[in-house]
Order: sequence, then structure tokens, then C-alpha cells
Amino acid sequence: MAEVMPTEIDNHADTICVGRNCYIESYTSEVCSVSPFLDEYSDQEDVNICTALTATTLPRSGETIILRMGQCLDFSRKMSKTLINPNQLRAFSIPVCDDPTDENRELGIRLDENTFLPLSMSGTICGIMTWCPTDDELNSCRVFTVSNEHEWDPATVTFDNVTSPSMRSSQVCALSLYRPSLTCPYSYAWQDDSVDDMIPSFESLQVSSTMTTARHHGVSPESLAEKWECSIVT
Repeated sequence: MAEVMPTEIDNHADTICVGRNCYIESYTSEVCSVSPFLDEYSDQEDVNICTALTATTLPRSGETIILRMGQCLDFSRKMSKTLINPNQLRAFSIPVCDDPTDENRELGIRLDENTFLPLSMSGTICGIMTWCPTDDELNSCRVFTVSNEHEWDPATVTFDNVTSPSMRSSQVCALSLYRPSLTCPYSYAWQDDSVDDMIPSFESLQVSSTMTTARHHGVSPESLAEKWECSIVT
């Protein structure tokens, strides 16, 4: 049974950070450095950039859908939940309302003209519950692409030319794919208080207020081994 975990709206993470409630569909050839919000924690180097999928339920219809998120930071081995930067969606013409005091808009994400995904509040945190999609869901559920799969630069993004959902072509499609073992979700036991040694106490940081810098092509043995889930020893 899929583990359901929070996917939260986080305005301080400048790029979507995916956790283990996502399926990694593909990696780009780029990696980047990620700076945490406290100076006492070191930068995380060579973080893979990926396209990821996560499943959720439309509460009004009960339909299971899949969100495809492009240009994400892959923390699926180190973090349980996913953090969505709403401006990354808005830059892709996906309207997001994460303000519970807005009297003119409903809290949620407008996926297309006919599909609205409500968000809910847990204290001050806005988000939804999602899970890593199963093989059946990957092959049968509607898929909504919510962020650009090819480019995202949070330092230079502008919103001058962002169009409304009615002015852009539909981003909905259906998946029919084989799920290769090299990108399947990680099934090892997870303990939130025992995160990978490379990122001490990372779960407690919530990956808050992260800033990505220094994108470059990642072709080191270590980065390739992580992508392909193989040993660097030949």
C-alpha cells in the first residue's frame, strides 16, 4: 500500500523539492547546489534535477490524478514529504491560491478549466496529501503537468508573459509507460530522525528557505551511480 505523505506549498523553497511520495520519471543532465536557511548547515552539492510524479485524489469526484512536476530537486532518498514552490507553477500558467484569507479565490490549484485541486490548511501550512503512484495509476490516471520540464531559473524568472489556463494548450495527458527499476521508489525502511549522513538533521530543516545555485552538468561517478542506482565500483 502506498505511503501517503504531505505535499506542501512552500514559498521559501525556490524550487520544488521532491520527497519519497514521488516517482522519479526522469533526470536531467544537470545538478545544482542547495543552500539551507541556516548558515550552520553546509550547502548540499550535486543535487540531481528531475521530473517527478505524485498521485492525489480530487476530493469532489474521488478521481485519482497524477501531478507531473518538472525541474525538481531530488530529495527522495532524504526526505519524506514534497515541497512545492507556488511561483514555479504560476510561471507555467498554473494558478495557485495558497492564501486562506483571500475572499475572492478558493484555496487550491487550477489544473485546467474543468479541474480544480483544493488545498487544505494544517495550522499555517497549506498543502495536500499525495503518494508515489503505483504501476496501475501510472498507466490509467490522468496526468497534469504543473511546471516546466525543461527550464527553471528562480533567480531570473519573470511573470510578464504568464498566460491564463484558457489561453494555453492543455497540459493534461495519459501515461502509458514501463516503470524501469532504476527509477522506482526506494523501498528501504525510513526513519525521519536518521537521515543520510550527507545531510545531518535534514528532515528537521523541512528544506525551508532553500536557494539553488551553480547549476552544472553532473557526470561524476557519484552522481551517475545515484541516478542509476548502481555501485561506483566496477
